[in-house]
Amino acid sequence: MKIIAVTGGKGGTGKTTVATNLAVYYSNMGYSVLLVDADVDGPNAAILLGGRYLDGDSAHILLPKILLDKCIFCGKCAEVCLEHAIIQVGDKPPTLFQEICNGCGACILVCPSKAINESYRELGKIYRHNLHNIKVLTGALNPGEIRSQVVVQRLLERLDEEISTNNYDIVIIDTAPGTQVMVSRVLYRVEYAVAVTEMTPLGLHDLNLLLTLARDLGVNCGIVVNRSDIQAIDISKLHELSKKFSSRILGEIPYDEYIIKSTVEMTPVLIKYPDSPSSNAIKIIANEVLKELKLQ
Repeated sequence: MKIIAVTGGKGGTGKTTVATNLAVYYSNMGYSVLLVDADVDGPNAAILLGGRYLDGDSAHILLPKILLDKCIFCGKCAEVCLEHAIIQVGDKPPTLFQEICNGCGACILVCPSKAINESYRELGKIYRHNLHNIKVLTGALNPGEIRSQVVVQRLLERLDEEISTNNYDIVIIDTAPGTQVMVSRVLYRVEYAVAVTEMTPLGLHDLNLLLTLARDLGVNCGIVVNRSDIQAIDISKLHELSKKFSSRILGEIPYDEYIIKSTVEMTPVLIKYPDSPSSNAIKIIANEVLKELKLQ
């Protein structure tokens, strides 16, 4: 089994378009493919494959429930809370700010009067789809929540369960943008990464950060240039980065109206418009990735 990440230094570079179409291409080749959408703040891989988010499993954390009738107002729960999610002033009852609580459970352990019980708070959902002969796992953060990393962790736990009970040939993980901890958690688990960028100053600046992260984690990383015919900077800048990090340029995807049409139609461009310029470019990139994985 080969596990790869499709990532990007900034949002909007087209990494999900690349990830979903790679999944389609490998599935059409006969590989058993699992696609994981770990961009929990804005997951849309399943949507691009024509799916809908219905009836997901809860991704939750422990939430302390303070029983005021048992509380002796000693303040130990507030003292031990590193997140300052529990505050007690004088002889007032302790107050829990559940949005801040990380669910560590330390307050429950130190309470001398057993006045804190366990309850749970849902942060998001984990969804499972089977679309175009591709298994899809998606993590989705609930609106208004801030603990994205918890949902990513629950998603990765579900991924471990999935690959332990199924014989997948290729697992593709669509990461969140940037170099945040949620991205590093995913990159730590893969053997190869595809970094999607664009030929703009911001695109290459963030690509440099991402390639630095991949290098620090010991992950080989290839580069895909999306909307390659729209170049705001000289192509030599990209080649300098490629040489600096020993990262191959796997291919270039031109700006193509058929990608826009396929997105509106919620069908991957490789399925809807298989002979379009973007589809032909993605096929080349997909084969280059197979070479990197030594599957071709």
